Amino acid sequence: MAAMISLDTQEANRLVDAMREVRQLTVERAMEQVIGSEFNNDAVVTIAAECSFDHVAILLFPDKIAHVVDMLGEHGFDVTDPICSVIVRERIALRYGITEDRLDISILHASIALDADANGKMEIFCLPRMQATEAMITRERIKNEEKHFALKVIKPSAAKLRALRSVLVADLAMYPDGGGYNPHDDAEAGGRSVLYFRTPGGGRLELTCAGNYPDIIAMHRRSTDEAPRELLNMLTGHWRARAIHAAARLGIADILSGGPLPAEEIARLLVADPDAIARFLRFLSHIGVLRVDSSLCYGLDAIGELLRIDNPFHDLVRLYGEEFYQAWDNLLPAIKSGDSAFALTFGMEHFDYLAARPDLARRFDRSMAATTRLIADRLNSVYDFSATSTVVDIGGGNGALLRAVLRRNQGIRGVLADRDHVVASVIIEPGLADRLTLCPVDFFLEVPAGHDVYLLARVLHDWNNDDCLRILGICRQACGPGTVVLIIERLLPDCDAESLAIAWDMQMLAITGGRERTSTDYAKLLLVAGFRLSEVHALPLDMKLLTCLPIEQGPK
Repeated sequence: MAAMISLDTQEANRLVDAMREVRQLTVERAMEQVIGSEFNNDAVVTIAAECSFDHVAILLFPDKIAHVVDMLGEHGFDVTDPICSVIVRERIALRYGITEDRLDISILHASIALDADANGKMEIFCLPRMQATEAMITRERIKNEEKHFALKVIKPSAAKLRALRSVLVADLAMYPDGGGYNPHDDAEAGGRSVLYFRTPGGGRLELTCAGNYPDIIAMHRRSTDEAPRELLNMLTGHWRARAIHAAARLGIADILSGGPLPAEEIARLLVADPDAIARFLRFLSHIGVLRVDSSLCYGLDAIGELLRIDNPFHDLVRLYGEEFYQAWDNLLPAIKSGDSAFALTFGMEHFDYLAARPDLARRFDRSMAATTRLIADRLNSVYDFSATSTVVDIGGGNGALLRAVLRRNQGIRGVLADRDHVVASVIIEPGLADRLTLCPVDFFLEVPAGHDVYLLARVLHDWNNDDCLRILGICRQACGPGTVVLIIERLLPDCDAESLAIAWDMQMLAITGGRERTSTDYAKLLLVAGFRLSEVHALPLDMKLLTCLPIEQGPK
C-alpha cells in the first residue's frame, strides 16, 4: 500500500491503532479507557447524559500531511481540509521551550460511518517531521501526551460546562491539563472551546463544545499552569513581611538616607556578616523595597523611604512584625473558637494589652497615623467643614487626623476623645493649643455632647456588632439637631472585587475580634442606632467616608 510506505511505519501503526479504537468507543468505554475499570459509576452516568463520544486524537510526525490523508482514505475515512492548531501548538511549544512560530501544526478531522445513527471520528494533529527533533519524536511516541479521547457537550452552556468540569475533577479525580479556544475549529458554530484533563495514570480526556467560554477556560488553565507557582508565592509572603521588619529593625533606610552604598559598606556600618547582608539587600531590591544601580550600590526606593525611623510607617512595620505577627500564630484556634488570636496569644485583648504598656501604645498611635496625611487631604476635599464649629474625634489616638482637619479649617475647634492613657501622652503643638481640647473618656459610656461633627475613623472595625451598637448609641445620645457623624472605614466589596478590606477583615479577626463590613452592614447598624447613611465617598487606600445623619425619632 503506497500510503503505508509513504508514512513512517511507527506512525502508520499508531494511526491504525487509533482507527481501530474509534470504531469501538462510547462515552462509557472512553471513560474506562481513560480512568480504568474502577470508577464512580454515578459520575460517569452524569457525564454520559450530557455528552456524546466525539473522537480519538493523536499527534503524528508525517513528512507530508497528504500521506496521513491518503491512509485515512484507504481505511474508509472521510477527511476534512487541514486547519491551524492553536491549543496543541501552544502545548508543544511550552513543553519543549520553543516559540510557537516554529511549529506549523495542522489538525485533520476524519470520520467514518459506523451505523445509520453514528459516525466514528478522529482528530489528528500533524507536526511536519522536519520541524521536530528526533528526541522530540521519540518522547512523544513513548509518552503519547497528546493522545486522548474527546467527549462533546450536548447543548453547551457556561453552567453546564462548569458543572461537568466539577464532576470530572471532584468525582472522578482527574486534574486540569490545559485547554483553550480555537476560532478556526468549527468556525461556523463560533469556534471551539476545549478543556483537557489527565488522570494520575496518564490517561487524557478532552471536554469540547462549540462556542467560546473564556472565564471557564482561564480558570481551568490557571489551575493547570499557574496555581503551583501562585501557591508558592503565597506561602513565601511572610518571608517578605519578615524581611521588611528586619530592615526596619536594622535601620537600613536611615543608613541609606544620605545616598546609595555598596553592600560591604552597609555590612560594615551594621557590624554584620557581609555575605548575609549582600543576600538580604538583593532580596529587598527584588521585592521593591530598595533599588540597586549598575555599580551594585543600594539606595532607597519609595517603599524604602517609608522605613525611616522618623516615618510613622516605621512604627507600623514594627507593630505588624512583632506583637501582631505573634498573634497570627493562633489564627487556627481563633477561627475555631471565634475569639481573637491576640487574646489567645497574650491573655488579654488588644486594647487592654496596649493600656498596660504605654511605650507600645504610643507606637501603636504613631503607626495609625501612617496613612493620616493621605486620608486627611482627601477628607477635606469630600466633606465641607465650612459650616462646622466643633469636631469631636472619638477614639482618635494621638489626634493626627483631627489636627490635620483643624490645620485645614482655621475656624473650627476640635475635641480629642479617647481613653485616659491615650490622651495623657498627646502633645499639642502651640499653633493648635487654643483650638484643640483633650477629653479622656470611655466611648462605651459617654462622649462629649452637643457638637457639630463626630468623627469615628477606623474605630468601628475594631469591634463586634453589639459593641458597635453601643458606641453608635452613645454617639446618638450626644447628637443634637443638625449633627453629622463621619465614619471612616474600609468597606468589604459587595461583589468579587479587589479590596484591602478583605485582608484587613482577617487582621480584625486575628487582632481585635472586630470585622470589616459592607456598606449594607453599616447601614443596618446605623439604622438600629438611630442614624441613616446619607453618602459614601472614596478615600485613599480603599477607605470610605460614610456620612451619617441622626433620625429625628432617635434609636429604635
